[in-house]
Amino acid sequence: MNKEMIDELLAVKKKSDASISKKDEFVRLCKEAFYELGYCPETEKIFYEGFSFCGSLPLAEIIMEMDENIQIDFYKKIISGELFIENDKGITFKVAVSLLGMFLKNSYNNYYIEVDLIKKMFIYEKNKEGNQWGELPKIVEKHFIKLITQTSHLNKCLCTLKIQ
Repeated sequence: MNKEMIDELLAVKKKSDASISKKDEFVRLCKEAFYELGYCPETEKIFYEGFSFCGSLPLAEIIMEMDENIQIDFYKKIISGELFIENDKGITFKVAVSLLGMFLKNSYNNYYIEVDLIKKMFIYEKNKEGNQWGELPKIVEKHFIKLITQTSHLNKCLCTLKIQ
């Protein structure tokens, strides 16, 4: 893991406006960290601090590249991570919406994870006081609507949710 390069990228002030090459480099380095160290507090911190670069792309790509037998275990590590549970500034909802959008965009076929994200979405959208995050429409537009291009996969996932 190239800690110096990761730190340099995380020091970028406005990550969402970073160049495509910086965003790509972050995705590569973040995935490299996860592959080297697994899902642990250090890699979780790197991912959350760099979320503004590219949303949940590193996690989505890792899960989609994994053997099906370990995808759900990795997903469960994500949703039981300290920063995911802490939900500072609504980041949990952003991560969940972004993950779901990327899975649907790429016709990912692990309905357990997609359905779990959909079922829990309304839990993640609330702050510690139980109020809905004020920027909810903006989050859904940025991390979900703009990603979705293949509605047939979305329909299959929603049908699976309906059956359960």
